[in-house]
Amino acid sequence: MPRRGENIYKRKDGRWEGRFIKQYDENNKPKYASVYAHSYKEVKKRLEIAKAEKKPINKYSTVQSYAAEWLENIRTAVKRSTHVKYTNIVNNHIIPVLGWVNIYDLSTETVRKFADEKLCSGNLLNRKGLSSKSVKDIISVLRQIVRHAEEKGVTQNCNFDLIHIKNVSSVQEPITENAHMILVRYLLKDMNNIKLGILICLYTGLRIGEICAIKFEDISLTENIIYVNKIEKCKTSNKKNQYKEERRGFGEI
Repeated sequence: MPRRGENIYKRKDGRWEGRFIKQYDENNKPKYASVYAHSYKEVKKRLEIAKAEKKPINKYSTVQSYAAEWLENIRTAVKRSTHVKYTNIVNNHIIPVLGWVNIYDLSTETVRKFADEKLCSGNLLNRKGLSSKSVKDIISVLRQIVRHAEEKGVTQNCNFDLIHIKNVSSVQEPITENAHMILVRYLLKDMNNIKLGILICLYTGLRIGEICAIKFEDISLTENIIYVNKIEKCKTSNKKNQYKEERRGFGEI
C-alpha cells in the first residue's frame, strides 16, 4: 500500500486515509482514528484539522499525570498531614475513576457524574455512599488539579461552579450497651496497636490524630490520666500501606 506524508496511505478503493492517535488505553497502548478523502492533499488537510480538534491522550495529558505533578508541586507548600490527605484522595478516588481521562475532555457533566457516584457508592470499605463533606473534599482536590493543568496551558471545558454537592443528612445511632460490651471483649482479645487505639477512643472520646500522637510517657497509670500534647496524622513512608489500611478503618477517605 503506497504511503506518503505522516501516516497517510492510499487505499485499494482509491481513497486516501490519514491515521492519527486518538487516545491511549490504560496500558498506554495507542488507539487510532482515521480520516478519508479522494486526494492526498485533501486528506492531509483533514488530518491536520482532526489533530487540532482532538488532542491525543498520552501519559503526559491524563488526569493522573497532572495529579502527580500537582502533588509534587505542593509538597513543600502544605502541611505534611494535608499532603497525605490529598495523596489518599488522589490515589483512592480520583485516579481509579478518572486517571486515564484526557484532561482536555474533562467536562462538567463528567465531573458531576463522578460526584454522584461517590455520593451513592464511593466508600472503599462497604461501597456505600460517602458523606457530602467527603465528596466536596474530593471535588476540591480535582479542581486544584485542573487549575494546575490550566497554569500549564491546558484548555478544558469543566465549570466547577456548576457542580453542586447535595447535603445528605445521616443520623448516627448510639451504640447499645450490649454491642459496647461485645466490642470491648473483642478489642481485649489478642491486643494490638489498632485495637488499643479504638479502645482508648471508646472510653476517652479522643480524636484519631490525638490517639496516634500518644506516647507511653503521656500515660500516667498512677493518676489515671492521658496527657494529650499534640496531634499526629502522618506515618513514615515505610509504613505507608499499613497506615492506609488503618485510615480506611477509621474513616471514609
